[in-house]
Formats: sequence, structure tokens, C-alpha cells
Amino acid sequence: MSFDEIGALQRIQQMEQQAAIHSKQLRLKRTSDKFDIWMIALFFILLVPTFGISTIFAIIGSIRYFWGKKIYVKDIATHDKYYVSRDDWKGYKAKQKSKNSETRKLEL
Repeated sequence: MSFDEIGALQRIQQMEQQAAIHSKQLRLKRTSDKFDIWMIALFFILLVPTFGISTIFAIIGSIRYFWGKKIYVKDIATHDKYYVSRDDWKGYKAKQKSKNSETRKLEL
């Protein structure tokens, strides 16, 4: 018996998208923009011939990822992509974490 991992991941993404559509809430997910993808590709392409230049690309990419002012996010329900400030993103993540960690009393 084999397990289809890609199919399972696709079903999970579809379930997340349906939950976001039906709940009418903004559900954001951090993604990489084209510049970040190019930096990663150039890092791996130049890794063997010129280690120094590829290291510079890795440093620039990590600075942009960890200390950048804006974060590229995607709305799960509508697949809209846009930039938000780092402070807004941290507030959103803290709100989502507190919402997921609160306990609810079940009345049977």
C-alpha cells in the first residue's frame, strides 16, 4: 500500500481554502516573491563556480527575509498576493495564535 503524499497535501490546501471562504475571515500565508526566488536560484547556480558571489546572494536573501520592512503574503481564500508591514504581520500572527490556543467549553 502506497500513500500519496502530494494528493494529501493538495486536499489539505483545498480544505484550508474552503474553510477560509466559508468563514469570511482573512487568512494569510507568507510566501516568497519573485526577487526571493531569483536570489535562491542564483545562490544554487553560482554555488560551485563562485562560492563568494553565491554567499553574497545568500546573505542578501537572509537579510531581506529576517529583517525586511515588508512581508509578501497570500490570501488563502482568493489567492490575492500583496505586501504588508512587518508589524502588521506580527500582530496578525499573534492574534491567530491566541485565537487557536483559546479553549472552548462544550455543552452536551
